[in-house]
Amino acid sequence: MVICGAPCQQGAPVVLHEDSRFAHAPVDSALPPPPPPPPTDEELFTPSVEARETMIKILARVRKTRGIDALLRAPLLAPIPDHFPDRWSGDVLSVRRVVRRLAHYAGLNLERVRVLPWRADADGNLPAGGPAVAAEGNVWFRGADADGNLNFGVDVQQVDNPEATAAASARAVAHAWLAASDPPLRVESSRLQLTIDVATVALGFGVLTTQAAIAHHVGASSGMSSQRKTTRLGVAGPVSMAFLLALHCTLRNVGPRAQRQIAALLRPNPAKFFHASITALAPDREALSSRLGLPPADHRPSQFPLSDFTGPLPEPAPLEEDAAVQPEDDEVRGMNKGKAVFRIERSMATSLGRFFGLGTMVIGGFASRAVADAGISMGHVTVTGLGLAVVGLIVGRFIPDHRCSEAKCGNRLPTDASECPRCGGAVAGSIKKATDRLSAQESLESADEDPAPPG
Repeated sequence: MVICGAPCQQGAPVVLHEDSRFAHAPVDSALPPPPPPPPTDEELFTPSVEARETMIKILARVRKTRGIDALLRAPLLAPIPDHFPDRWSGDVLSVRRVVRRLAHYAGLNLERVRVLPWRADADGNLPAGGPAVAAEGNVWFRGADADGNLNFGVDVQQVDNPEATAAASARAVAHAWLAASDPPLRVESSRLQLTIDVATVALGFGVLTTQAAIAHHVGASSGMSSQRKTTRLGVAGPVSMAFLLALHCTLRNVGPRAQRQIAALLRPNPAKFFHASITALAPDREALSSRLGLPPADHRPSQFPLSDFTGPLPEPAPLEEDAAVQPEDDEVRGMNKGKAVFRIERSMATSLGRFFGLGTMVIGGFASRAVADAGISMGHVTVTGLGLAVVGLIVGRFIPDHRCSEAKCGNRLPTDASECPRCGGAVAGSIKKATDRLSAQESLESADEDPAPPG
């Protein structure tokens, strides 16, 4: 339709008529379709509606079988000394302490908790009693025996990381907690692992298992190089675990300040997933509480005091099974008795620089998220961290950090030591780098073979 081209007088009606040139032209044929709207944070950072519904149904079954005490009254744990006061030395006894502490939080009978060492043999064969699935990590629940003992397994070759061990132990204790329920909670085998993930959150272990759902570690390999390793715990994944943690906080009416404190304990991505789920769940708080059969907020019991769980526990006694598994440290101790080793002369520069720099950035990052109105920006944190890293490098150059050259040992050597206190090797000299060990050994052997000069 076009407007008539004849001049129009004021007040005269405007006459429209069809132009035959456009009678058969397709409408908007050359225009692209409108772009779809961008996805919302809820669509990007929270599970699908179907996945949410599945996890809520599982939590409802767990609550029906195990009651409301764990869900509403258990402390929300974090990997901090206030919650895990037991001594950690990176061995089987340390893992036993962690498992027993978590079992105490879960209300299990500590007299029935047994943590059994497990290890592949020298040929790589895997003995019985190992993890059933890869999702179980380095600590797992092996089941209850005829005497009612709750048996846990621990891979003695993977006990160097206390946070990863605490998370895997939390998942193993949740598995035992489900198995010890009366009446028993019957779960389809295809849903067992997801039910264990849900139970960790119901017990207050959600921060531990959300942080470990997927984790990236950087560890030393050889020389100055490093090796990046990715580990996974459970089957839910970080998005679903963050949703479960947010669901738990929503059901317990955790306030905004406490939510920020919880998010500060997580890495950036899980923290983002957690905040997105908190926002998505907020409008449904009352409906979710009613669906799970929880009492109104003003009629709920108070949370258990943390002091009820952090007091000293009896030291776990060694088990007969320990004798069958020789710890790695026992293999190294005394292995070089009567043999020559060298003192690697290095300083604390790299260690102090990394400690001050990364430590400042990690703590500052947590503080900037946890206390939003403190005026702490990541730019200030980064500059401060770099400055302290330089200070650490300078100061560390004057602090010796001499080490044994044996690759399996690496024990710290005092300046005047004539023997390594760990591997027992006789200190035959000093080298600058670990890679100089072989050439120094060859030089020492050549000097021993040369005949002594005539007197």
